Amino acid sequence: MDRADKEDSGRGLEFVWLNAELGPEYLGLQTLKATGLVDGSVLHAKDLGMAYGAGLGVRLLVFTLGARFRFGNFPAWQTWTLNAEGGMHIPLGRVEPYVTFGGGYASLGAYNKDKLNGLPLSAAHGFNVRGGAGVDWYVTNTFSIGANLTGEILYLSRKSSETAPTQGA
Repeated sequence: MDRADKEDSGRGLEFVWLNAELGPEYLGLQTLKATGLVDGSVLHAKDLGMAYGAGLGVRLLVFTLGARFRFGNFPAWQTWTLNAEGGMHIPLGRVEPYVTFGGGYASLGAYNKDKLNGLPLSAAHGFNVRGGAGVDWYVTNTFSIGANLTGEILYLSRKSSETAPTQGA
């Protein structure tokens, strides 16, 4: 018991978590396969933008379960996802590495008309799967600052009557 008291971080148990995120996001719309999703000669299929997000959930010892919303703002388009998420945290005192996995609804749209040269392009919808790893540093017993790196695969499509325009169409 004495050893456990000495090694205890003093943070206590967490039952509910809430976090906000901000950082760069790189998206390649034709990385794996993009049949009719976007014409790379009309619109940049790869771009760097800003991602904003928030998550909320419950925690049972080292396991988390919750929901996460992420919004990506790029020069020519916007994306957003709404996911269910699960994770595992490894408490090491004030430092806590973790892994997460999630999936849910994904949307691509809100195209910048200046970047489309007047061509109409409708939104694409589908789902995504995501995995990531990160680390939190607990500044206080209830507040942490962290960093994470995630990767995701988007499965997006348009209605068959709404295919991506080609240049010169």
